[in-house]
Formats: sequence, C-alpha cells, structure tokens
Amino acid sequence: MKRKILWSFVAFFVVWTMVVISGCKRYNKIDAGFEYYISYNIDSTVATIETYNYSSYAEFYEWRLYRADGTIYESEYSYSPNMTVRESGSYRLLLVASNSKYSDTYDVYFTITLASENSGNITPPNNPVASPTASFNINSSNGNYAPTTIQCNNTSTNAVTYKWTLTKPDYTSVTSTLKNSSFTCSQAGTYSLELIAYNSNNVSSTNTQTITLVTPSTYTITYLKLQQIPMLASDNSSWDTGFFDGADPDIFFTILDSNGTILYTSSTKSNTAETSLPVTWNGVNLTLDYSSNYTIRFYDSDDGIDDNDLMAGCNFISSYLTPGNNSYTWTGQTNGTKFTVGLRW
Repeated sequence: MKRKILWSFVAFFVVWTMVVISGCKRYNKIDAGFEYYISYNIDSTVATIETYNYSSYAEFYEWRLYRADGTIYESEYSYSPNMTVRESGSYRLLLVASNSKYSDTYDVYFTITLASENSGNITPPNNPVASPTASFNINSSNGNYAPTTIQCNNTSTNAVTYKWTLTKPDYTSVTSTLKNSSFTCSQAGTYSLELIAYNSNNVSSTNTQTITLVTPSTYTITYLKLQQIPMLASDNSSWDTGFFDGADPDIFFTILDSNGTILYTSSTKSNTAETSLPVTWNGVNLTLDYSSNYTIRFYDSDDGIDDNDLMAGCNFISSYLTPGNNSYTWTGQTNGTKFTVGLRW
C-alpha cells in the first residue's frame, strides 16, 4: 500500500513539474512593423495593397484597413496579406502583432485614387502612371580606399520621390531623400546602399548595391619637392663653413624608420639658394608601411653628415596621408620647412 501511494505521489510531481515548465515559456516583446506597396490594375479601377511583414517575436497577426471615417474596410489575419480596394479615399492600415504575453501595433496612412468606382461606367485614365524602376550608379572620390565620398547618380525611371539608405560596416545607417545624394564613408569595410524610387501613386521599386572600402597596407613615395627650408643655422650663420663659407648649401635628404635606420638617401642638389626653390627629387620609389611612422631629414652635405649639417628634421606620420591621394604636403610650423611628396597606392 505504501509503495502504491509513493508511486502516485511521484507521478503527480512529474505531471505538476511539466505543467509548471510549460507555463513558464518565455515570450519576447513584440516589435511590429511592415512595408507596403500599392499597385493598380490597367485601367486604375482597382488597387491592390501588398504587405511585407517584418515583425519580430509575434505569433498572431490582425490587419485592419480603416476608411477615413474610422470604419473598417477590410480585416485579415494572415502573416502578409494582399488587400483589394475599389473605393478612392484616405486609408489607415493597422497591424496588431501579438504572442501569448505581449502585443504591439504599427500603422501607416495613405490615399488611393481610382479612375472610376462605377464598374458599369469605367473611364480609363488618359495618362496611367507607369511603374517605377530604381537604378543608380556611384562614383567614389577616393577609389576603393577609405575615407571617401560616394556620389550617387540617380538613373531611375518613372519615379518622383526617392529614399536612399546607406548602411555602414558597423550596421548604423544614414538616409537621404534627395534625387542625387552623396555620403561620406570614413571607415574601411562593406557598405550597403539602397535606393527606393516611388511614382506618383506611391508604387515603389528598390535597387541595392554594395561598396567595399579598404585601408592600404603600404604606399610608395615617388618624388619629393622641397619648397621651403631655413637657409641659415640657428645662430644665423650660413650652413657652409670654412673654405665654403658663404656658399649656398648642397642639399640632400634621408628617410629613416622609427628605429633610426636610414631607408633612403637622395642625391645632392648643389648650391641651392632660396631663389632656387623649389627643387625636386624624382624617382624616389620608396615603399613604406602605412601602419608605421618615419622621419625625413634634410642636410647640407658640404662638411659631411653630422649634427651641424642637419638643416631640418620632419616627423612623417603615415596616418596623416589620405589613401588614394597622389600627393601630400608637409609644413613645419616651427622650422619653416615645407615639402611635397608624390604618392602611389
């Protein structure tokens, strides 16, 4: 008898536990939402509302199409219904999305204009509105390098209004309603650019393109043009000394890495007076690492390379360069040095 009672208790406990667990089902909060598109038959006597439901965490759906006076024109209970309208007027389309615990609503307002509501006396419109076709091409100011500005050239047809959406690599987005728009892309990664074009009846067409931007690993200095440099030492003496006192400096430059290792030594521009500037060293062709920084030093070579012959030292920060640009100008605020380097990416 005791064993029978014990097994009855165990069975009751198991059933009770299953009921409790089933009653503890977690429900997420609803996020209701949808897109809609309106299309007309060939003589514009019937409009069809197509819905595209993107609600999340919902199990049940109720669609209500209201007239302007608040009365319900049509109701549906499917996931993404199509609704047929045969009356011109202003409408409100409401979606109630729900699960067993939560609900949420989303609604839109629009106007439908039909050519005739009298099926026995149909007057086809003189100029039926053609469906739009969204299309565009893009031009990047900096090729496939970031940062850049993307210029959008809209080539859509049969459209009157537009919506651009640029989704960035971090999944944030920016929008524009201009016909031709532009966007600044500052980071490397893949961007998604969407254009929705609408005709006068709010019928839409969508076109999407992706753009992948990169950050270069290296770049090449192709030439160096020296425009300004101090022609006197800090004590106001000329750079050339001794037998060459008073002569103009013979200038060359070196490029060093962050460890002080000389990577490049230029040829010498002899007797370079201030009136000789600018002077240019072509054919440098030194490839450098975009993630590293460098130093460029200018010397007067008459008495050999030592501290007294150093005319100017310049910190050359790679990250200051804009990838894709074909030149960069460095200006020293304290030593008055100015030079431009040619770049190849």
